[in-house]
Amino acid sequence: MTTSQITPFPLRLAPDLRQKLDAAAKKSGRSLQSEIAARLARTLEQEADSLGEGASAALAPVTIDIAELAKLLAQHLRQETAVLKTMPATPRARRAPTKPKG
Repeated sequence: MTTSQITPFPLRLAPDLRQKLDAAAKKSGRSLQSEIAARLARTLEQEADSLGEGASAALAPVTIDIAELAKLLAQHLRQETAVLKTMPATPRARRAPTKPKG
């Protein structure tokens, strides 16, 4: 990523948090901005990893339920369509004429 691709983002921090981040940045040899960006990136990666492992297992029953529901809906629509095809056509009700406004 080039510097022209980085968007400035002003950030307000509590003084104690700023001091902790400054110390961590100094210890890791990074600027404060780089330290914050690295920590955010790491947190997002960890979150994605934890969701990836557990989410697919947790969502499997839901996915199966949705697939089963889709099958049942398709079956119901086929039955409804078959029933409608057997019914005689009925004339549409005529609406009473309305008086023009004016």
